[in-house]
This record gives sequence, structure tokens and C-alpha cells, in this order.
Amino acid sequence: MKSERNAERIDAAIALALGKSGIIAQNADDAAAIIKAALEVNKDGRVVTKTAPNVVPGQSAEQFVMGQLKTMRTHYWPGNISGSARGGSNSAPPGLDVSAFKRGNVTQMMATLAAHGERAVIDACRRQGIAVPSWIGGRR
Repeated sequence: MKSERNAERIDAAIALALGKSGIIAQNADDAAAIIKAALEVNKDGRVVTKTAPNVVPGQSAEQFVMGQLKTMRTHYWPGNISGSARGGSNSAPPGLDVSAFKRGNVTQMMATLAAHGERAVIDACRRQGIAVPSWIGGRR
């Protein structure tokens, strides 16, 4: 009966720790299996990590998740997109839009030149493989 109660305590601690961590739901079962192998109920009745290789003993389940599991299995959590940082799944910004030079829309060409300057437009056209019109003064 004591071992059943301890197993329930460990399962509850794991569920609480993973719930607070923000783990991707589809990875929760894998993470729970890893955590379960590292936890035990101590003499005081607290759920802590046991003495084992590559495990810091005496941590709570929450500390283990945030301190060790997150560094071992970073892909279990969503990428960081806070503070305008780009996560691994976001692509870089495309740069200056010079599609008007490809389409031949003179009004948009002039607006782009006025907003960004000749040098920026020339560089953007070259990067995107668009021929720079001969009437742009800074052409080299």
C-alpha cells in the first residue's frame, strides 16, 4: 500500500511539474518516463530526485524538469519567440521589397527609391536577381 501511495505522489509531482513547464503536449509521455526513473519519495514524504548517474540528487520534480530535462531535451518545448526573438521555425525577414522593378511598375519603383534610397534598392535588386534599371543614378 505504501508503494502505491508513493507511486501516486510521484505521478502527481510529474504531472504538476510538466504542466507548469509549458511542454508540448505530444512530448509529455516521453518526458514523464524520463522523470519517473529519476524520482523517489524520501523519508520525509517529499518527491525528490534520487542519487543516480547524471542526476543531481535532492531536487524536486519541478527543479529537475527546469534544470536538467529542459537542457537534455530542448525539442520537447516550443521555441522562444518572446521579445521579438525568432524561434528556430521562423524564417528571416525577406528584406526590401523590390518586386516593382521586376513587374515594371514605375510608380512603386519611385516610391521604393524615395523611401529606401538608391543604394539600398540596387543592393536588393542584385540580391534578388532583378536587373537594375539604367535610369537609376547610382548604378555601378
